Amino acid sequence: MSSAWCSTMWMSAVTASINITPATTPIMRLPRHRWLLRRPVPHPRRPSRRLRPPVVRTPSFIDQFNPRLQNMKSFLTMLMVLACAVFPAIGQIQIGKSITITVLGVPTEEKGRIDGAYPVADNGTVNMPFIGQVRAAGMKPEALAAVLEGRYRAAQIYRNPTFQVVSSMEAGALEDAVVHVGGQVGRTGPVKFLRGLTLWQAIQAAGGPTPFGTLKRVKVLRAGKQRQYDLTELQFMQIPLEPNDSIEVPQKRPWETK
Repeated sequence: MSSAWCSTMWMSAVTASINITPATTPIMRLPRHRWLLRRPVPHPRRPSRRLRPPVVRTPSFIDQFNPRLQNMKSFLTMLMVLACAVFPAIGQIQIGKSITITVLGVPTEEKGRIDGAYPVADNGTVNMPFIGQVRAAGMKPEALAAVLEGRYRAAQIYRNPTFQVVSSMEAGALEDAVVHVGGQVGRTGPVKFLRGLTLWQAIQAAGGPTPFGTLKRVKVLRAGKQRQYDLTELQFMQIPLEPNDSIEVPQKRPWETK
């Protein structure tokens, strides 16, 4: 008893005197966000773009139907090029031709000096009164008219002239052009149209108004539209006409004197 008890007590005393700290296994703290634990997913590889095959023109139905038409196309192209080189542009003033020039908005005696036919010289110019040579070849009649208006205005010869230019081709087309005058005039019917013809001139060419006609309400019908002018006022006497215009001089009302 004594030896066993002593051994037990001695072991108890030795064990109590030693501070034993139990071994602990370190605990790994998990992150707050669970998605951080996920393994990154590799981005899918995009398929490489395939090169498109070159576009090959397929022959048209006509080419398949008759391959000889290809030669015909080349021939027509060459023919068009030659035509453009040989024939001048339609409507342009040509060297060696003559043009008709009229002016409006100037005194009568001055109008007689300008109006007339002018030949186009070899250098492409026309010789105009007071201002000399003016380039005309290769220009449209409307463009030459604008140039003449600017030249005469810049030279302070005329204050506000209005020029009209007619090429030889247009003059041929206007040979059969007329305007129609009716109503209370001396001679009703067609009146030959000339470039620069005014409303007053057309009525006078038809014999003028009769004693029963009035010039205060003259009607002009053009392209389905009708307009009325008072020819007792000077500003309406110079109204220019166009081919196939219809003019009507109405009858006087009981209280009208003109």
